[in-house]
Amino acid sequence: MRQTAQTIPQAVLKAACDEARKLGLRTLVHANYDAVHGAITAGCTQVEHGLGATEADLRAMAEKGIYFDPQAGQLIQNYLDNRARYAGTPFFPKTPQEFEPMKELLPITHGVVQRAHKISSLKIVFGTDALAGMHGHNVEDLFNRVVECGIAPMDALVSANSLAAEAMKMDDQIGALAPGLEADIIALDGDPLKDITVVRRVAFVMKGGSVYKNEMHLVPRSRSLPKLLDDRRSCYLQVDRGGMANRPSVARLPSPYTRGANSVRWRGDCQAGEYKLHPLEHHLTISGRMLNELRRLRGMLLDESFAA
Repeated sequence: MRQTAQTIPQAVLKAACDEARKLGLRTLVHANYDAVHGAITAGCTQVEHGLGATEADLRAMAEKGIYFDPQAGQLIQNYLDNRARYAGTPFFPKTPQEFEPMKELLPITHGVVQRAHKISSLKIVFGTDALAGMHGHNVEDLFNRVVECGIAPMDALVSANSLAAEAMKMDDQIGALAPGLEADIIALDGDPLKDITVVRRVAFVMKGGSVYKNEMHLVPRSRSLPKLLDDRRSCYLQVDRGGMANRPSVARLPSPYTRGANSVRWRGDCQAGEYKLHPLEHHLTISGRMLNELRRLRGMLLDESFAA
């Protein structure tokens, strides 16, 4: 990463990019310093890293529509945090102590992202170059873009979603919430536009329309707060109408549902971890089958005042 000279001959790099283009394939070149200019001249699709990229390099990428994938510090920090494991492996220093100069690269990575962001037409995507030690922590580099590099939260989020999908030529499948696209959705426990640190708190994960995680706090917009009653043998999940004038659309409900004048109740076995009541915070966290039952109850009441 501290190598400044281009290692692949320019003719070879250009030939590779040309052949890939003929086949309709993308070319992503890991390039720093002199190699950044070489990758741009060769007509690559995307430049990875870009340490040492000059102002001219960045503007050339923008003019040619080349995507830029810089990192904002997490990659370098990972080497430093795991230096004992990386020491002595191919292409890395032989001892942990020899990793210390890598710290000098952190402000350089921040500077590249900051300078690149000033060029409005440059397509900057989010990528981490994730490797051993980083898995499960990739979001830290999104955090770094905002906190260390001064990027607006919305710009950082777009770079990791719709723009990244466009760069991979997959924007007809993923990257946005639109009809016909994959239902790949996450929800955060908070507003990342106000506090980017909430990207660390993923409360809901849907992949291809299937829910793999749901720890959403169900906060009502009206008085229709779900009531959870536990008699140690079974539990009741009850949703009130919240003062709405319309009557429920169903007159008789199948077991295990019962209907009151202004409420619907479900009774079933309580599964461990499926619910947690927070009376002081005025919300209920539920998951699994109980979440599905709540959705059914809401549908029976046609209660639009309750927000999931």
